[in-house]
Amino acid sequence: MKNNKNKHMKILHYFLFTILLCTMQTTWSQTSDNKRIDGIVGMVGDKIVLESDVQKSLLDIMSRKDRPMDFDECMVYGSLMESKLFLYHAELDSIQVMPEMVEQNLQAQLDQAVQATGSIDGVVKFYGKSSFEELSKYLKEIIENNLKISQYQNTVATSVEITPEEVRQFFNSLPEEELPIIGDQMELAEILIEPEISEGQVQKVIDQLNQIKKEVEDGSSFSSKVYLYTEDPGSVKSGGLYSIDKNSDFVKEFKDATFSLKEGQVSEPFKTDYGYHIVYLEKIRGEKYDVRHILISPKPTAEAIQEARNLADEVRMKILNNEMTFEEAVMKYSTNKTNKNSNGIMMHPSTGDTRFELNSITDRNLYNSIYNLKKGEISPVIAYNYKDNARYQIIKVLDKIDSHKADFSKDFVAIQRIALDNKKRDKLGEWIDKKIGQTYIFVDDQYKNCKFSNSWVQ
Repeated sequence: MKNNKNKHMKILHYFLFTILLCTMQTTWSQTSDNKRIDGIVGMVGDKIVLESDVQKSLLDIMSRKDRPMDFDECMVYGSLMESKLFLYHAELDSIQVMPEMVEQNLQAQLDQAVQATGSIDGVVKFYGKSSFEELSKYLKEIIENNLKISQYQNTVATSVEITPEEVRQFFNSLPEEELPIIGDQMELAEILIEPEISEGQVQKVIDQLNQIKKEVEDGSSFSSKVYLYTEDPGSVKSGGLYSIDKNSDFVKEFKDATFSLKEGQVSEPFKTDYGYHIVYLEKIRGEKYDVRHILISPKPTAEAIQEARNLADEVRMKILNNEMTFEEAVMKYSTNKTNKNSNGIMMHPSTGDTRFELNSITDRNLYNSIYNLKKGEISPVIAYNYKDNARYQIIKVLDKIDSHKADFSKDFVAIQRIALDNKKRDKLGEWIDKKIGQTYIFVDDQYKNCKFSNSWVQ
């Protein structure tokens, strides 16, 4: 039973990060035998599952080269029910996600879709939407729900840890034919060059926020100022409104500013990684604080952006002409403080590993710049935007590792991650069993004979 559950949870994991973005609200009408499939076939709390969700998800999986070998309609249905269960309880527990995270994920999703279809109009047509605005709204809701689910799963499984001995036992328990295949990998180092933002540009933003604060304290509407000035696209339609408590997933500086205020007060301008903010405390409701905020980020001048680009080109030529080593250039020019003292070695943001599987690199600009490089070679200057600011990157390939069956000593980090994920899935499975008994569940008759790994049918 445990093995079946793990297999089923792997399907759920697969859904949440590769399928759900395309399946949540697709509308179908009839099959060839005129069977109506657009009805509600499942319900978890107040979250519904449509037959169209099941069928679209099934087709999406079948169209993928990396699809699981043994899946069926029942497993797809069960996975959608599980995602609804996590979403329902995430919202009950007031899980919130930063709008900036939604925007970043939306942009990444759109970038990939544009590369696949050739244009943003092609993406709009692919999703069956009438306009880019309609598409953005559709995707934002799905992405926000995905992030809530992911965050809630992390909360449920946050205490799960794994020892090296458990990793060894997990690896030794796998038959030879089930050893994971590690895809082509690279170890990379970077030189990051960012345009300088002058003190004058920073002060300009602070002065602007102080002026807004003064006008609000003199009687102007904070909400109206949000519509005029904020650069936080996720909250502009609500007038910058958030409801947060001490457990909300907001950066420390934001929460510190919020909880230091009394009702009706406006904070002093403060800095986060996203830019500069002011916060207005509208109301305190028990442990909940209703706040509105305005975000403005200092921008580099056009001259500063061009200077950064010119510097990146100059640094690359110096390395190619053997005027300095890559490592010397990192120390002298790179603005990335997190890896500057380790020769620019890049670490995967999700795994902490120094190895990057090529097929997991979603940034096509980065992928296209490095996939053909040999060990020791450097990339062209890669230009990209981060939080609306230009950045320039030079990548060096430190090592290339061909695809292979996992080796315990060489691939310990990857095996450890797989073993930990397996253990977390067991934990999530236990949570699902418990919550099913505490949640309203409806399963349509056509799925009641499915052999689920969880007790959806009571």
